[in-house]
Amino acid sequence: MKEIDFTKNYWGHAIHPDTFRQEKSKLWDFFKNKRRYSVMVHSSQTPCEGDFIIYKSAGGEKKAKIYKTNPCGDPKDMFTIFIEVS
Repeated sequence: MKEIDFTKNYWGHAIHPDTFRQEKSKLWDFFKNKRRYSVMVHSSQTPCEGDFIIYKSAGGEKKAKIYKTNPCGDPKDMFTIFIEVS
C-alpha cells in the first residue's frame, strides 16, 4: 500500500481534474459518508487497489483510497482510477 501525491503535477505525473466523474455509490457509502469518483491520471508509480492518492481540490488537499484501476494501455503510464472520498 502506497500514497501517490498529485498535489504537484509535472510531465508524466499528473491528475486530470477535467476527467473527474462521480460514480454510482453503494448503499453503505451513504452511511459512511463516502463518495465514489473516477479520474484519469498519468503516474510514474503504478496505482493499485488499496493505494491512496493525495490531490488538491477547492476545499484543500484530499486523501482518497483507490478501489479499482484500469490501465489505458497507450500511453503506458496513464490510468483511470476509481476512488473513495470521505
